[in-house]
Amino acid sequence: MSQDQQTGLKEGWIWIVSVLPPAGGWESDEGQSISLALSILEKETNESARGLAGYDVLFVKESPLEVGKTTERLGEWSNRVALLSFSGDHVDKELIPQVGVMGPLFLSAFGEGVSLRDTTGKVYPYAFALDLPLSYRAGALAQYGEKTLSKGVPVAQFVDGLDPVLSMCADLYAALADQRGRSSLFLGKRGAGDNGYQMECQEAIQGGAKAFILWLDALSVTDIYRQRHQRGEAFALWYGGEPIDRELLRCTGLIAVSQKRPLEEDPYLAVLERKIWQITRKHIPDRVAAARAWTSGMWLLSALQRAGTSSPDVIAKGMTDVEGITLGKEPLRFNSLTHRPEERQVAIMKVENNRFQTIAVLKVRGANAD
Repeated sequence: MSQDQQTGLKEGWIWIVSVLPPAGGWESDEGQSISLALSILEKETNESARGLAGYDVLFVKESPLEVGKTTERLGEWSNRVALLSFSGDHVDKELIPQVGVMGPLFLSAFGEGVSLRDTTGKVYPYAFALDLPLSYRAGALAQYGEKTLSKGVPVAQFVDGLDPVLSMCADLYAALADQRGRSSLFLGKRGAGDNGYQMECQEAIQGGAKAFILWLDALSVTDIYRQRHQRGEAFALWYGGEPIDRELLRCTGLIAVSQKRPLEEDPYLAVLERKIWQITRKHIPDRVAAARAWTSGMWLLSALQRAGTSSPDVIAKGMTDVEGITLGKEPLRFNSLTHRPEERQVAIMKVENNRFQTIAVLKVRGANAD
């Protein structure tokens, strides 16, 4: 820190936001891009007429956190107004139950795979996330079904009953489909090679199902795809998991959903890239990371501006009142019941030529459950 910053900390006119690093560290492409985006936000804020409600802000890049030992670092952050995490689900899952109830305010720049709720289902007062939870996939597939299936045609769901998150997604899809007058057939599957597949599949087809949602691991998905291909069956396959396993690229025609893809393909990221270059004369190697950093930082700074205090209670109230924030070109509104965006753009993707290609983009509202 500069001498002025050290003085500001002693005199209390600087607010510190600790930034938790990405998995690859600060020297990775992701880390460098996050650093550049936040440095511009810090500079613009501190050089403005009133700063941040009369304060300056300092984004402090923290050293990596070790999974299993994250809570040992809590004492380091007693004078922070907020923690901004790019460290991913494993780190966030450990920190949220602690800082979510004690403070400082915690914002995950991701958050799809973490819950912001305690064991009673109540949202942690000081925990927030930029992404919708995994349950968004159920909403996206329900919308996609409305666009591609005839009215009333049932959908069969293969569900891994041992995975509580996937089971929750299947239940949510069933409720959403029921609201649209579409029945949902539940079919259990214990993993790849399950001999019950063929019999259950035939029962679902006889019941009128034209599409199967697979809330399963990637190996089970490829197994079902192979059997369907061998038997010459024509029903559609929709995948409810994270579309990152390369084995899935063998499944031509497989449908999957992603809230990450629209940002990856957002043309506005080029505008942010030019802005960073004009100010720093440095190129950002990861435009998506820079965009997440910019939006997360703006969300925090806007809440701090509204709050005018370092009190986590007041800042948390400001987080859900923030307006005018965008992720790329997508405008965001925030939900006081979920501590996440009200809705997000979600890509419907289809495997073609050994890659997932975007075939549609939908607006999906977040469910009031993680």
